[in-house]
Amino acid sequence: MENSIAQMLEKCTEELQEAYCRSLEGGGFAELNAAAFNSAKRMTREIVGYFLAETDRLLRDEPERRAKYTVERNRQTRVMQTEYGELKIERTLYQSKETGGYHFLTDELLGIDKYERIEDNLKVKLLTVAGDASYGKAERLSGNAVSRQTVMNLVHRLEKIRVVPTGKREAGKIYIEADEDHINMQDGKSGILKLIYVHEGVQEVGKGRRKLLNPWYFTSIEKENEDLWYEVMDYVESVYDTKKTEITLRGDGGRWIMSGTGYFPKARFELDSFHMFKSITRATGHCKRLRGMIIDSIKSRDYELTHRLYEQLYAAAQKKSDKKETQDSMRYILNHYDEIAAFGNSSGCSAEGHVSHMLSARLSSRPMGWSKRGAQNVAALRAFVHNGGNMLDLVKRKQQTTNAYVEKKKKHIKLPDIKSYPVPILAASSKYGTKFLIKKLIS
Repeated sequence: MENSIAQMLEKCTEELQEAYCRSLEGGGFAELNAAAFNSAKRMTREIVGYFLAETDRLLRDEPERRAKYTVERNRQTRVMQTEYGELKIERTLYQSKETGGYHFLTDELLGIDKYERIEDNLKVKLLTVAGDASYGKAERLSGNAVSRQTVMNLVHRLEKIRVVPTGKREAGKIYIEADEDHINMQDGKSGILKLIYVHEGVQEVGKGRRKLLNPWYFTSIEKENEDLWYEVMDYVESVYDTKKTEITLRGDGGRWIMSGTGYFPKARFELDSFHMFKSITRATGHCKRLRGMIIDSIKSRDYELTHRLYEQLYAAAQKKSDKKETQDSMRYILNHYDEIAAFGNSSGCSAEGHVSHMLSARLSSRPMGWSKRGAQNVAALRAFVHNGGNMLDLVKRKQQTTNAYVEKKKKHIKLPDIKSYPVPILAASSKYGTKFLIKKLIS
């Protein structure tokens, strides 16, 4: 093995020296970097392939293996796409003398899943991009080694995309905010993608900039309201002492959002001010002089005055559409009058902005049609990342092997030590040495 790895390193160094010489002669720094990158990728493929081949050889020569498994076929090749290019793996297929089953012991020993052709680190990159941009962009990231359909399949196959919270925290107040995004489905209909997040308030991080304290996100298009709220409730109860924590639920007053109060009986509901102002602005489009008066009446908590102003607004409406807007807004504001947050005494609700950032930016801001599975998993991936999830842990599917021989080898198999060895091309006296090349160039 030592000689083989030495040869790989020497070949890589020769390529770099040649690239370096070309860069000195006018090829440029960019060419040197590209050559170094490509040479390193090729060398990595060769070294990894060599280690896999050596592992397969050690298993094949094991006396204990001979007692338990017979060789069925030699040099069975599988191809995997990796971050550093296409990797060809040759290994031996064995048959168990006890069960008659077939095993690629090298694959089982190294935890390479059956039929898998994309290495886990490349999966992480593809899924990370797919959570933020199109499947096509993820395809281009792989150098077109995988198709956009393959990227989509990776997303669709993911299960249980969530982070399990650890430990408990103390907080005097927590806020649960909820909103939804409307996305286009492949059947031409509109789908409702829900977002709920829990946080401990806001913190100033700069002029005009604030951030949420310890936010935790939940998304769903497939789950029933009950299942989604139970998930939120489980999180809150596992992280906070709800007996000592004041809970405020915020949203636009939609039915599915209001149903959350049933899971947090002691929670106080606040109407999202964004939707309140949006409703008033739409209703007063035909009579803007009443807009400020309605807002001032709400600030002063004068229900009767607000009602009278809406009646004046309705009387001033000439079109049926204006009358409908006024009726809808009056019903919306007056039905939630006691739930409108006191002006100046609330940090406000940022649900609309979070929907735009967490959901719309990927799922509805561009003309595309989603399947339920695709929309659910892409939204869940975005929440997973924001919740601090480790993407590699998500994509690694641990093999539940009961192969006692493989488990034993995991602890005891060792490759020969790779000791220090000279690489002639690196020697200062070598005709390929940097000093020699520069002297040749300037002469």
